[in-house]
Amino acid sequence: MLEVPTKDVKDSLLQYLRCPGCGGGLDLEAAHREGAEIMEGELICRGGDHPPTNRFPITRGIPRFASLDKVASDKAATAASFGWQWTHFTQADERYAEQFLGWIAPVRPEFFKDKVVLEGGCGKGRHTQLAARWGARDVIGIDLSEAVESAFAATRELANAHVVQADIYNLPFPRIFDYAFSVGVLHHLPDPRAGFESLVAKVKPGGHFSVWVYGAENNEWITRWINPLREGLTSRISPRALLHLSKLPTVMLYLATKLIYRPLNHLGNGALAQHLFYNDYLNAISGFGWREQHTIVFDHLVAPTAFYISREEFADWLRETGARNVQISWHNKNSWRGESMKKTKTSKNKKVEMRSEYDFAGKTGVRGKYYQDYRRGHTVRIHKANGTVATQHFTLQEGAVMLEPDVRKFFPNSESVNKALRSLISLIPDKPTRRRATDEGPD
Repeated sequence: MLEVPTKDVKDSLLQYLRCPGCGGGLDLEAAHREGAEIMEGELICRGGDHPPTNRFPITRGIPRFASLDKVASDKAATAASFGWQWTHFTQADERYAEQFLGWIAPVRPEFFKDKVVLEGGCGKGRHTQLAARWGARDVIGIDLSEAVESAFAATRELANAHVVQADIYNLPFPRIFDYAFSVGVLHHLPDPRAGFESLVAKVKPGGHFSVWVYGAENNEWITRWINPLREGLTSRISPRALLHLSKLPTVMLYLATKLIYRPLNHLGNGALAQHLFYNDYLNAISGFGWREQHTIVFDHLVAPTAFYISREEFADWLRETGARNVQISWHNKNSWRGESMKKTKTSKNKKVEMRSEYDFAGKTGVRGKYYQDYRRGHTVRIHKANGTVATQHFTLQEGAVMLEPDVRKFFPNSESVNKALRSLISLIPDKPTRRRATDEGPD
């Protein structure tokens, strides 16, 4: 494990920060330092079209680009629950490294060396800390919740570890990261796919990303029995009350893992244990002590929002990024992990295939440049309350014409479009026979 010396942490962070509103650079003003650490101050954006000037505070050593009182209620509720969790369960465990590598496999510690890394949802900072100690040039952990306080405390002495309070849907960074990862976070977002896309958008071409999410497969018992309990009761009571209530199922889990699952998996070749319910996962956590197992139980009961993603849906996420070398694997037979490399930029000299109907270099162009995308249609994914996802695909009817937003504001209906087009017909050489005014135009 690499030891990283302490230095002026926040000054090195500033090079990566951008205004989430306009993408412009930020100026640091009125900074108060404690040694090398910028503890209080303000980041100011003087560009963009967002009067008045955007200002983002630095408080207790953390740049703040989001707060719970300014985000949607569903996001705020989830962030508040996990914020309480990670400011209470702040323990460390020597098994965290092995657990983390299981979630981001096939990535290994040496992969992090000299990379600029982004973590989407850092919680109490345990993975931010590991990435920094494994030699990342800089690793930035973001979280919307109060967990940033615990993450900052855990990583403060690491020169290359930084914590930022931000919304994953509106990240304050340019596309600069060599590697981004998110572990156990996306499935708790109101729109998991949008969070994934926002995270990957900050990875530079040729960079890599890893994601771990709950799987829909083999978790039907959770979506059928545990989800209604979580949604109707445990996520609605105070976290402090849930802390004590969750001790009862933790006792059952702890005794089962310690007295049944762990011994049977170490007996001979573990063949007998393979017949146990949920064996792969319960054996994986059997090495943890009471505190960590209590954290796991609390984590499953506190979240107002939780989705369980099918392999098909997960693969679709990765495929639509245009990523290369996609690797998806089943983890503990209850979750999915994916790792991939973001597609490099298309060479300027590479010939892009063009349909003849929108090649206006000659006389064959007759349709808009987005014809092919419109013809393919679009997909709508509906995340249901039970954790499942319904997918529907819509395509345009033959003959339909799409107007871009800047054009549509001048032509709100088919009548206005037809009127404008008829005024141009006389300018077209060898014009076709004019349609009657009574003919229907495009919808």
